[in-house]
Amino acid sequence: MTEDFGTQIRTSESVPAGPQPLYEQEEHLAGLHRVLDECLTGTTRFAVVSGPAGCGKTRLLRTFADQVVASGAVYLGATASRAEHLVPFGVLSQLFRDAKSAFPSAGPGIPPLTDGGTLVGEDVQAEASPLSAGVVNGVCLPLVDLVEHSRRPVVMGIDDFQHADAVSLQCLAAVVRRLARTPLLIVLSESSDRSSADTVLQAGLPLDAYALRIRLRPLSQDGVVTLLARHLGPHPARRLAAEAYAITGGNPLILRGLIADQRRTEAASPSLIVDHGFNEALLACLYRCGAQALALARYTALMDDSATPRLLGQLTGIETESVIRTISALNSAGILAAGTFRHPQARAAVVDGMAAEKHTELRALIADSLYQAGAPPTAVARQLLAAGRVSADWAVPVLAEAATQALHDGEPDLARDCLLLAGEADTDDEALKAALMATLFQTEWRMDPSAAVRRLPPLADTARSGLLTGAHNSIPVHSPLWFGDVGSAVSSLTDISASPQAQARVPETLALIHCSRLWMRVTYPAVPAGAESPADTIGQVPEGTPDALASQLRGAVLLNDVFTRGPDAAAADEAERLLRRYRLGERTAAALVASVIVLIFADRLTEAERSCQRLIAEATDLSAPTWRALFTSLLSEVALQRGEFADATEHARTALTMLSRKGWGVAIGAPLSVLLNAHTALSEYDAALDTLEIPVPDAMFQTPVGLFYMLARGSYHLATDQLSAALDAFLTVGTLTRKWQMDVPALLPWRGGAAEVYLRLGRAQQARDLAHEQLDRCGPRHGQARRAALEVLAAARNTPSTAYGETANRRAQMLPLGGAGLRDRKGGEAGSLPILSSAESRVAALAARGQSNRQIARRLCITISTVEQHLTRVYRKLNVKRRTDLPPDLCLIGSPPTGGPSDVEPLAYRHRIA
Repeated sequence: MTEDFGTQIRTSESVPAGPQPLYEQEEHLAGLHRVLDECLTGTTRFAVVSGPAGCGKTRLLRTFADQVVASGAVYLGATASRAEHLVPFGVLSQLFRDAKSAFPSAGPGIPPLTDGGTLVGEDVQAEASPLSAGVVNGVCLPLVDLVEHSRRPVVMGIDDFQHADAVSLQCLAAVVRRLARTPLLIVLSESSDRSSADTVLQAGLPLDAYALRIRLRPLSQDGVVTLLARHLGPHPARRLAAEAYAITGGNPLILRGLIADQRRTEAASPSLIVDHGFNEALLACLYRCGAQALALARYTALMDDSATPRLLGQLTGIETESVIRTISALNSAGILAAGTFRHPQARAAVVDGMAAEKHTELRALIADSLYQAGAPPTAVARQLLAAGRVSADWAVPVLAEAATQALHDGEPDLARDCLLLAGEADTDDEALKAALMATLFQTEWRMDPSAAVRRLPPLADTARSGLLTGAHNSIPVHSPLWFGDVGSAVSSLTDISASPQAQARVPETLALIHCSRLWMRVTYPAVPAGAESPADTIGQVPEGTPDALASQLRGAVLLNDVFTRGPDAAAADEAERLLRRYRLGERTAAALVASVIVLIFADRLTEAERSCQRLIAEATDLSAPTWRALFTSLLSEVALQRGEFADATEHARTALTMLSRKGWGVAIGAPLSVLLNAHTALSEYDAALDTLEIPVPDAMFQTPVGLFYMLARGSYHLATDQLSAALDAFLTVGTLTRKWQMDVPALLPWRGGAAEVYLRLGRAQQARDLAHEQLDRCGPRHGQARRAALEVLAAARNTPSTAYGETANRRAQMLPLGGAGLRDRKGGEAGSLPILSSAESRVAALAARGQSNRQIARRLCITISTVEQHLTRVYRKLNVKRRTDLPPDLCLIGSPPTGGPSDVEPLAYRHRIA
């Protein structure tokens, strides 16, 4: 795009036909005519038209020229050009060409000027001053003669006067001095970013105090309505005027670009379309403002809100006062408002108008200037990211600091980009590289753990090299547990325990080892985590524990205490203290999750709900979907405990949508357990079954989350009369809680569920025994577990005892293992239904107990495909469509004939341990 957008004004032959519409300039046009009338008395008069770029100076001058020619006067016009301001006679040659048309009989008297600005017989330099006698005699006097002898008034109009070449200006001044008493009107138009006095003084023009000065301004909002109505019609004009005025500031040139965008659209749009027409008009207006304005606009576009006059001056090499004046001119032109672009598309147009190399160069310069000026790291980092390269030594630390700040401000995408760019830099600081890698992992983890997990192996290698420090050292230990990778976690913990720092008993390293063992004990209680740690007291941390680990250690101590002894007032009080003390972040998230869990178990649901809502809001502000999902899941547990099952379902489903299934890791069992319990309580058994069919990691069953999931699954089986599957689930939970030393009825009331199964099987004494055991293990504040046990005892008093063995034998006669056929449960003879093979019977029995295809395959040491084939044949032979339609009697195949949790090893437990 060229930098000269001016159009030349010529005589009547070169002026476009038809009147040129003016908007809010009628008064100015009348003023020009008044001055023309005044000069007819025999004096030379001046009129100076100034205003912001694109506000109609050329249109006003062109309209006046049309009317001057139409009235019979002579109009000699010229347009100066920034590109030709050094070419001698550039403006004067245009005046002479018009003079040849206006005075055809004087042709021989007009001096010959070549396009190069050379007077025949004499060379003239661009900056010639003073004029030689040859120039005066050869150029100025002939023009004076033409004007003096003209029988008609003469008007000279020069558009973009500030770009006129010096020689033409001096010639014009010489002519004017000799025509002081001649009816001559000289109209000069210029941009308002340069004082008219500057140009006039340089030219030596005798501009008097009586000269007419016209200052054009952008259109008012009413003027915008009028212009829009002319091109788009009255109704669209009224609808779009306010928005158009806000975007353009009333600049007619830019406004016409917007009008072009609207007219290109076939269907009427309720809002203003800002597209190519706007871009082109804005750039045209900007180029008209000059090179200085263009440079400042480019830097302003690239610097967002960081641009200040002083900084812009440093970047462009322009004096601050001149910067302020130019920015003011851009404000007046409607390009900027208060020094910033009025519309994002305007900024984009300026940026897109730069070549890629220029863009990168300017971004790097801005980054360096911002850094030297002490700007915020994020402001510097944004420029480095836009430049796409890091070359200065200071850049990597600044990017790292910016990433930390971005995480704090809830901009994880910005933090991630900063860390990735910093990682590409060539630096010998290995510790800094390790810190960048760890922070990148944390950044991606809060967004989606499944995206961060790929960085764990190199982080573990870095940790073994001793390059990770502080809380970063815990990442290779704690994070693999989320995905059930216990082996990697144990390996990393072993490496730390054998490190020189551990051998030297560095307090920070010892605190990390202690904290890691506690978290491993509470999350994977069956996994040995090394030597036993000393007993901990809730609310206290060992001396020398760094702040980076203190919150994690407090949370681990609190949750361990509750899982082994049950919730009490002291634990709940500590949980509330931690929630008041800490805000959500990488260092505190685990402790805050633990605290909310404790409040739920302690039946302080109001405080738990309030804390969840506050933490969800903080996670939202931090743009941390992982944390938001966790606390939304805990909020669903609060609703479940209150009996608000519809709310519990909604919160759990919402939590599940916040992360992918892979991203949830073993924690997916938490919202799924709530969904199972809530659907079961609402008798929505199909929905509960759909929830059961959602795949879960096998490693989940090594965690407390898996216990809650199995407990929920047992409740579903119990509600759907799958008694054997329900009992299997409850007894499995009982076996594992005792093995893991987590047999706390207030957390996992498996005895209540198993007792209800026994009651429905007619085994009242076993139900009573379990209920008494639960009462004995309940503390005074474990009201819900106590009530459940007492309800079982009350029901048991009205339930006669039944010989389970006889009942089982009678029912088992109907289901012999393969070869004997399957009797109709309604009394049909043997063989009336197809016979199941031994393999089909084993698979069908496990499926009837609620086992998934993957679990059946593991249990029977066959492939999942084989399980599917067996079930397909079973469904066909038994004429059923899904596993919930399988006969309940199938559960008896392989069921334990007698005994409770002390003398039975349930199938579910056996296959999971295997």
